[in-house]
Amino acid sequence: MIEMKRSATYEKCVEVARLHFDENFDHQIQNLLYMFPSDHKDKEGQPFWSGPKRCPSNVQFNPEDPLHASFVQSCANLLAFSFGIAPNQNQWEVAQFASRVHAPAFVPKKIKVQLPGEENKQQE
Repeated sequence: MIEMKRSATYEKCVEVARLHFDENFDHQIQNLLYMFPSDHKDKEGQPFWSGPKRCPSNVQFNPEDPLHASFVQSCANLLAFSFGIAPNQNQWEVAQFASRVHAPAFVPKKIKVQLPGEENKQQE
């Protein structure tokens, strides 16, 4: 953000907002499903995604979806406000610009997840 402050433009705000969308609604969920696929079984052989744990699905940015466009526009406008840049109220225009942002492809990350019931085992 400090680097962005030096040369901030509204387009850069849209780019950051789009990347934020991808990270939170696509990449993190894909990573979770990479570690725990929809057919994953727990240590007792029971389905991991059952009961209160519902199997999520990732969402890829669609500029035609008003909810996606609204998220990116709102995020970009908040960033723009913090940098003293005029916001853009034209949601279609923001969505079209966001659709042209080069978003990196998902790359799985290895993360150690401690499941409920495993806390005590590591302390012993």
